[in-house]
Amino acid sequence: MALDGIAWIESGVMATITATGEWHEESIACDVPNVIATEIGSTKAWLHSDSFDREVTRSQYSGSFYFEKQGNRVYFCTVNPKLRID
Repeated sequence: MALDGIAWIESGVMATITATGEWHEESIACDVPNVIATEIGSTKAWLHSDSFDREVTRSQYSGSFYFEKQGNRVYFCTVNPKLRID
């Protein structure tokens, strides 16, 4: 099962998330589904971190997370996501 989506987050939360780790500006590498492509707009110049992906997924499933600071948005594309219980 694939789960793709977009969420809006507060700018303070965005700043906290992207303040640590290695982040790179890059294009979204996932195939954005047509039903949300208009909402996403340009897939270029989003922030991405492989280490953040690993931290969130804990290598239990495939997932990538891309952040856009201008719109305070996060785009996620996952395959077989699992509920995290900390």
